[in-house]
Amino acid sequence: LNQHITRMKILAKEDGSASVEETWEEKGIWDEFYRSLYLPLKAEEREEKITSYMSEKFPNAKIRDIIFSKLEDLEIPFKASIKYEIRDILGQNENLLATKSDAEFLLSEYSWSSPSDLKNDISFKRGFRRIIELSFILPEGYKAISWTRDISMDDPLVSFGMVSKTQGNEFQISYEFVVKKNRIKKEEYSGFYQFIQEAFKRSKGMIAFEGKAKKEPVKKIDKSSAETAKTT
Repeated sequence: LNQHITRMKILAKEDGSASVEETWEEKGIWDEFYRSLYLPLKAEEREEKITSYMSEKFPNAKIRDIIFSKLEDLEIPFKASIKYEIRDILGQNENLLATKSDAEFLLSEYSWSSPSDLKNDISFKRGFRRIIELSFILPEGYKAISWTRDISMDDPLVSFGMVSKTQGNEFQISYEFVVKKNRIKKEEYSGFYQFIQEAFKRSKGMIAFEGKAKKEPVKKIDKSSAETAKTT
């Protein structure tokens, strides 16, 4: 099965910044594609390529570490782990943190033609599955207070799901996009295209986390002043 998985563990901080560990795991054609990109490169060139990509994705990210699986061993699926620090990954206002929850990757990762522009069938090397899993580890005292409703959409050609769950100070959201066929015929494409647009539209929303309200420090009363106030 062709499978492209991104997992992000996001250790969030009260100012909206975070320490992130992001992993890529690939199977099938995605394994072939990523291995062909990185295997020919020297170690420092691999790091430069990852750093360049990450700077486009998150311009203020500061890379801490990059680890690849053993790319020379074809029996081991391609895997890369990137650790980085990032500012403003979450919006911050007093004791609230927030972020978008849309499945933007449905549009940005694939160059879907509009139905009116499509000239031929679309072919894949077998169907494929795209999975994104985000895990937010929240600062002490924070909890998720609102998020987008779960989604489950299914069609003979394609399916999409978005599932969220919260437990203690951890919030998880996962997306799964599956193309079921090797070929999308031209006459099927309009329905396929509309499915993706609808999935993106329904996924749009916000996730909000709330911490305990910060109390103003209690001012200490000067004892001599208090005694004076009582006797005047």
